[in-house]
Amino acid sequence: MRKTVLCLSLCLLVMIIASSSVFASGEIMEAPYVDIIINGNIVSFDDVPVFLNNRVLLPLRALLRNLGVKDDDEHIIWNGQEKSVTVYHDHLKIYLKIGDKTAYINNEKVQLDAEPVIYNKNQRTYIPVRFMSQAIGKKVAWDNLTKTVYVADESQYESVNEVLNRADAALDGIGKARIDTVMDVNMTTAMGEQTFKISTTTEIDMQNKIIKMTSILPLGNSILKFESYYLNNAEYIKNAYTGKWTGRKIGEEEFDKLLYENLNMASINDRDVMCAGLIAKDGSDRGQSDEDEIVLKGNICPKNILAVLDEKIGIGKFEPEKYHVSMYIVKSTGLIKKMVVEAEGKFVTGAGSSVLATSTVSEFKELDGNYNITIPKEVQSIKIEE
Repeated sequence: MRKTVLCLSLCLLVMIIASSSVFASGEIMEAPYVDIIINGNIVSFDDVPVFLNNRVLLPLRALLRNLGVKDDDEHIIWNGQEKSVTVYHDHLKIYLKIGDKTAYINNEKVQLDAEPVIYNKNQRTYIPVRFMSQAIGKKVAWDNLTKTVYVADESQYESVNEVLNRADAALDGIGKARIDTVMDVNMTTAMGEQTFKISTTTEIDMQNKIIKMTSILPLGNSILKFESYYLNNAEYIKNAYTGKWTGRKIGEEEFDKLLYENLNMASINDRDVMCAGLIAKDGSDRGQSDEDEIVLKGNICPKNILAVLDEKIGIGKFEPEKYHVSMYIVKSTGLIKKMVVEAEGKFVTGAGSSVLATSTVSEFKELDGNYNITIPKEVQSIKIEE
């Protein structure tokens, strides 16, 4: 009897070991929803990405190939006895060992957040994407919103960063601006397909700290008009159905953030994500006649577009699955003149979900224009409690 119990215990132990991954310090979770974008290109892997200790790991050889490392026995050397790998790339020698959070770059110790593992489900050796990419000189960014890893050559990263810095500096000197945005929306539900257009005009007066926003949303035979003003650290909104104005006090920090984000590239996404996810092309690179134009484009998801969708539609939340942005910038001045965003995904409400595809074009006009924002009497008459 005791022998039988011992055998059963050993069998259970073997099953537990076999169902886990070799030398993993934490729980390994498959992450098929994670996208990998390297130098602007979406890269597909035959084997699923995994998470370990909140870090993304990918199969060793497939990752190294996509990072530009030669896939041969001279550049990727596997030692089966000690379960280690040595990678040679340019002047670099990188050493990793399965289950060990200590790696070596040119014989110098480096501590890892997640150790290399052998994933028993497919018997592949997995290594941390961020560590290996940075070890060979790449820039890495993570977008938690879309669960995307961006990897870029340092030269590409810095060229995009330079363009964005010039654009920010140019916009910082703008006192007034008008942004015309048209969003075409196609929504497919169980009831069929719907298309509609949201047109928004945003006027900004930085000196007097005033923002005016007007949005038009046709719905069937009706047209809804949304109006809002931001001034004196307060928000004033006109109900599109009743025509009644309401106001509320907002903090000075929140108010200044609204002003800043409307005329700053940082509102699009985190700077690291933009620099690693975008590619800079000027007119001559694209065979265009306008050589005073530079275009930043790539598969990044602008956070401000998501905010517009959630706010204007107002009955659910948009979960993006595909996205692409193009920003057109005047090379000589650094001023942005147009941004185009394509996005597809699910629109989730309490009643279920639908497929949503949007195309958004924002044009920056009347930069430092000679105009004033007129405040309606209804807004001026609203008393807001401090």
